[in-house]
Amino acid sequence: MYREVASLVAEYGYSGIAVIWDEFGRYLDGRSTQVFGTEAALLQEFAETCNYSGEHQLHLLLFAHKELQSYASNLPKTYQQEWMRIEGRFLRHNVTSDPLVAYRLITSAIEHRDRTRVQEIVPADLPVQTAEAKLFGLMSTENIARLSYALWPLHPLAAFALIRLSNRVAQNERTMFTFLTTEERFALPTLAEKIVLGESADAFIRLDQLWDYFEDAIRSDSGGTHGIWSGASYALDKVAEGDALGVALVKSLGILLISFETNVARPTTELLAWAVGAQTQEQKTAVIATLENLRRRKVIINRSIDGHWTFASGSDVDFEQKIEEILERVNPTSLQLRRLLEQLIPAPHSLARRYNQDHGMTRYFTGLYRWAYELEDAPWHLQMEQMGNADGLVVYVLATDELEMELATSYIQANEQVVYVLPHEPLRALLEILRELFGLQELVNDPGLKHHEDRHRVQRELDWLIEDALSRVHRELKLLTDPRLGKSVWVTVRNGIANGYLVTTTAQTTTLVSEVCARVFSQTPVFLSEGLNRDQPTTQQMRAAEKLIDAMLNNDVSDSLGLEGNGPEVLALNSLLKLPGILQQDETGTWTISRPIANTFPTLAHMWDEITAYFGAETQSPIEPLIKQLIAPPYGLRRGILPVLIAAVLQTHLNVTTIRRDARAVLPITGDLFTDMVVNSSHYTVEIGEWNVTIGEMWRAILARFRNHIHETEKRYQPLVLFQVSTLRWLQSLPHYCRQTQHISKDSQTLRSIIRNAQIEPSKALFTDMPQLLNAGIDVSEETIEQRLDSLLTEISNAYIDLQRRLDAFAVREYGRFSVTPVHDGAAALQSWLDSVQAETGATVGQLRFGSLITQELVHTVLSNRNANGRFWDELSKAVTGVHIRDWSDATETKFYDVLAKAQVEVEREVQQLAAEEEVVAITIQMPDESLREFRFRSSDLSLQGKRILQNFKSTMEISGRPLSADERRQIAVAFLFHMMGEAVEL
Repeated sequence: MYREVASLVAEYGYSGIAVIWDEFGRYLDGRSTQVFGTEAALLQEFAETCNYSGEHQLHLLLFAHKELQSYASNLPKTYQQEWMRIEGRFLRHNVTSDPLVAYRLITSAIEHRDRTRVQEIVPADLPVQTAEAKLFGLMSTENIARLSYALWPLHPLAAFALIRLSNRVAQNERTMFTFLTTEERFALPTLAEKIVLGESADAFIRLDQLWDYFEDAIRSDSGGTHGIWSGASYALDKVAEGDALGVALVKSLGILLISFETNVARPTTELLAWAVGAQTQEQKTAVIATLENLRRRKVIINRSIDGHWTFASGSDVDFEQKIEEILERVNPTSLQLRRLLEQLIPAPHSLARRYNQDHGMTRYFTGLYRWAYELEDAPWHLQMEQMGNADGLVVYVLATDELEMELATSYIQANEQVVYVLPHEPLRALLEILRELFGLQELVNDPGLKHHEDRHRVQRELDWLIEDALSRVHRELKLLTDPRLGKSVWVTVRNGIANGYLVTTTAQTTTLVSEVCARVFSQTPVFLSEGLNRDQPTTQQMRAAEKLIDAMLNNDVSDSLGLEGNGPEVLALNSLLKLPGILQQDETGTWTISRPIANTFPTLAHMWDEITAYFGAETQSPIEPLIKQLIAPPYGLRRGILPVLIAAVLQTHLNVTTIRRDARAVLPITGDLFTDMVVNSSHYTVEIGEWNVTIGEMWRAILARFRNHIHETEKRYQPLVLFQVSTLRWLQSLPHYCRQTQHISKDSQTLRSIIRNAQIEPSKALFTDMPQLLNAGIDVSEETIEQRLDSLLTEISNAYIDLQRRLDAFAVREYGRFSVTPVHDGAAALQSWLDSVQAETGATVGQLRFGSLITQELVHTVLSNRNANGRFWDELSKAVTGVHIRDWSDATETKFYDVLAKAQVEVEREVQQLAAEEEVVAITIQMPDESLREFRFRSSDLSLQGKRILQNFKSTMEISGRPLSADERRQIAVAFLFHMMGEAVEL
């Protein structure tokens, strides 16, 4: 079209046409990464057409603030090379304005309302100093004076530098004109206002303030000024805290190094002193001292050849080469690069604002980055489950070329909880920048750099390179993640059909997410509790929920459930129970916790029915599937409200509810149990039994019998808890024998087993086993049940008494025959047996010592109980078996009979031997009261152990008994003899 127009205008006397593209730099700022795209190709084609347009001339003029390749200075090498190739198709013309024209532009931007006041502020010698510095070329002294006054509050040296600085590093956001006209921080209008208002100690805007304004542009310029920025930044780090002069000198030196010309504005000591406003000799001396201090710190140097100052050079590390070496050695995968990106710049989340306002909750879609190939058959549901059941995903697709754009589109799945965000144009530079960033991250831990002799400077350069790479990644990603740029397409899926939207505001994205939430979570009830309606409430909110549940389960149902004050539990009561219609009044005005009215609260009523049906479906219902069902679409409930909601459903079934953790019943049922049940749902099951008339009658009978074993504070507990606690306390109060013996009826043994099993399975024990045992049924009265229960309990508790009766019967049967008169208890029977032994042998059994300790204890216990004290069997059991009779088992009873029979034989045999003096040792001792004590026992050879004990005793007496008299040692021997004979005596 342009060629046709160029040929047509020739008829009107024109040689051709010129196409002018102003602010071409602004266009390149947003598209420098698209050098391989369609628009770049068209630009090259148009340039070629112009170059070969012939007699019908066609010209393309591009106006920019800097050379084309400079716009790609931060991009990978391949991109820089491509822009150089494109630039080669154009002739470059430096059309920088004449400085005198620029000065007129500056002065026209500065308006002086009181010229007289300006002349008073500007020092009289300023024009002379300006002329001596030759800043304004061959301008006359009179014109220099006028210009010096017209530039105020801009210092002439700052005006000189401003023009040249703007030509070197200007960007769209930072130019001479934006400095002169905008209200930004460090811009001329802002600085001038401070001077006018007296908020500035200096009457001029100087070089160091230019640095503050243009610093980011200087840093980003890789065409030469970045090195100056690096040196200045390093020097600023070395300036002492609070040294304002040092800071001003470093910044002024940086500006001068960028803007000085061959013979003008060289950064000498004198010019730097003038730049920072040093007028007096004292101020100039301070400047010299500060420069010398910086020189000693090796951050600036004074060139002896021309006497001007410059920054010390940067480090000698070739970072570009090192990055290439790392990438060649490691070659990071795309997955590693994506994870690095997620670590440094997490993908943004997207709130469903309108949905959240309607439902009183916070629902959002989690942001993810994915390469195009990762979209194929991606397990999004599993991904959301691993992220704690995320509401949904916003997948930012990192497509770097047209092929990946097509692949991404073809891989979109029919999942309504996933929103895809595709770039409008491929992110061509992203992969290379991420590789560079990966290499830089690896260099952070490089041991060679850590031990470099100039490691502080190296670290600073490395930090900047990482910061710069991150900023480039940010710029590239913003095309995808910032909807305000209008460079991305948001794709949602509805009914299996993908729909794309070109969004330009964040409001559009939140609207899209809200619409998706409204479809996906259509059955979410409204709970206006900001504190609990979330997946991870605070500890305080969870304690409030537990208090509310405890009030539901233990207090009388009322409008407040017994809660007082204005604490978080009361707020939870209103927002989770009263407002949703769970805590309501029936027709009679009575407060109840029940299913919400379907017409008023349809979604919550439906969910209530679902929970109730779930618990009624199986004998033991695992909690985990229910939790997953409630937090998944279409309900999408938050975990924070689930304990209260589930407790409300179970409250009416509390009497027959059993909650098990790892197959073991947990009692009592409390608020913290419900919160743990939601958090650790895989460990829990819930079982709801049936409470009918028969169960009610049986329970009243049980309660009447075990009432004394229930504490006052426990009377509000659930029946299962009371049954479990009271029956166990009763059983444990009985002797061990009663708890273990099989000498009771089968039914009593069954009752005892039921009580034990109730500690693990209280529901089965109370609702299944007890009715079967007590024959509880419709035709059985409560009185009959109580009598049956009382009979079984009495049989168990009387088992100990029955044992003593059997022992008496055994003794009377076995030993009563030795008595000449009838005997009726065991003690008398055994005593008659010993009497007969003594009568037959003529020996005094009490003075004899038997070879067996059990035999000796048997004889001693029987003789000492001639006057029965009612504890005969208990003492005899302790003497013979070492166990009290109350702690017997059935096996102990059998063993006792055997031991008693053997002891009888031993007693009779040993008495015969001792009476006949067959191998008998007889010892007679005269006591201090002149009474005689005789001990008789059988002789026995000493075993090796016996000999060892005897030797130890002798050695003890020889060593420890040396201080004792002979009589005292003998008395010890006699006391020891009495002890061994089983008698206690005071000597």
